[in-house]
Amino acid sequence: FNATGNPAISLPLGRSASNLPVGVQFVAGYGREATLLAIAADLERRLPWHRQRPGIYAH
Repeated sequence: FNATGNPAISLPLGRSASNLPVGVQFVAGYGREATLLAIAADLERRLPWHRQRPGIYAH
């Protein structure tokens, strides 16, 4: 979306049944960054991914 100038945001949503991260990308109209930030804030309130921590794997 860099070529068109449309703002976009990629957000984490959770984990799959196999514990893989799942995310989504939203795109808004030109100049509508505030809409994307509002969506991100709402999702963070409803799905507090900031509390999740990745597993540590060592071999």
